[in-house]
Amino acid sequence: MPGANNSAGYLHPAIRRFLALLAGSLLLTCPIGAYVDYPYAVNFQTIRSPLLPLGDEFEKTDSVNLRINLRWMNVWSYQRSQFLIDGEEVQLEPNLRWAISDTLQVGVSVPVVAHGGGALDSSIETFHKMVNVGQNYRNQYKRNTFNVSYEPLGRLYALSDDLTQYTARNFDYRTYPRKTNDPPSPLRTSPVPQAIDQRSRAFLEGNALEFLLASDQIYDLFPGIRTSSEVIPVSGGSSSGPGDPKLNLQKILFGNLPGNTALVGGFQFKLPAHTGTFLSTPGLDRGAFLTLQKQASPASPGFSAGWSYTAFSTRHFYSVRLPSKQWAFRAGFEVIVSSVKLITEYVYFSRPTIGMGHLSQDGHQVTLGLAWRQGRAENTIALIENMVHYGVTPDIGFVFSSELRL
Repeated sequence: MPGANNSAGYLHPAIRRFLALLAGSLLLTCPIGAYVDYPYAVNFQTIRSPLLPLGDEFEKTDSVNLRINLRWMNVWSYQRSQFLIDGEEVQLEPNLRWAISDTLQVGVSVPVVAHGGGALDSSIETFHKMVNVGQNYRNQYKRNTFNVSYEPLGRLYALSDDLTQYTARNFDYRTYPRKTNDPPSPLRTSPVPQAIDQRSRAFLEGNALEFLLASDQIYDLFPGIRTSSEVIPVSGGSSSGPGDPKLNLQKILFGNLPGNTALVGGFQFKLPAHTGTFLSTPGLDRGAFLTLQKQASPASPGFSAGWSYTAFSTRHFYSVRLPSKQWAFRAGFEVIVSSVKLITEYVYFSRPTIGMGHLSQDGHQVTLGLAWRQGRAENTIALIENMVHYGVTPDIGFVFSSELRL
């Protein structure tokens, strides 16, 4: 593995700083409520992010709260001859909420997003090795690089493969950034000049699929089929800028349910920032949610269970088809131990894409976190890990948030 450090005791300096922050913060703690404000998805993996059920606490009339969220997510998602998605995202997001009344509040958030190769790959590979978890081909590619590539015709490659090509695909690792002599289809099993047109090259290689797609007549018969063997939205480098603003309205629908629980409902809206590929997504997205919640106390644990529905404006991304809606479910459990709140949460969302193999599966993630009060601030720190279907969710994520009542 290029640049590997396989020492079992190795931790990347960024991980060490994160753990040091956690240990130091716990020295100044006292009881506090908490909400893990984390998206559980990133646009450069799922293309769009669902609007999840909210779980903010309600304040007295005319109260204004400012929460600052810092999030760090590492993504590795790979399926041979289908897609490769590799990179990291950091988000800094202020979230401002105003209590119109004791039971009604509105909020707005505008994130700043940064994409790049990141710094976590080595630590993640080391951790996977320590716990005997497979790398899913992580170690076949250069660490700390940012690449997103789709092969929408991947399922059709076998139509033009001979036995040698079909067998060779099981050992084919794409080069990223891409090289002109390493196309996704066909596999190059014999030298063919590159300085000729696509149709002639496909004929010489015996690639019926590429030959057909290079013929103008096919587009006249099937206008929607126009695509290429590979779509590369980003490769290498980094980018940053404002993300999509979000607006929300939350209301306590029933506040005195048995067991000191409350039913909260609300609406959310994602506005397009138009700042660049994967930094934002086009169109106005709308969401609605219901959350049943009970706040924890020193005498009893708390819990929450929420459902949300998101309707999207964007239905296609290049040749990748996207569902018009997504459902999400999140369930959390909280308990106060001494002056610290312990938090665990499970989040599910329905498939983000259509017909893209492992990228068209449901997402599942779990969270472990702590919350505490430090002066006037209410702080939360959490670790998020994916499970069940690993291709559609960040491999690992961290979030630190601090909320201040203004």
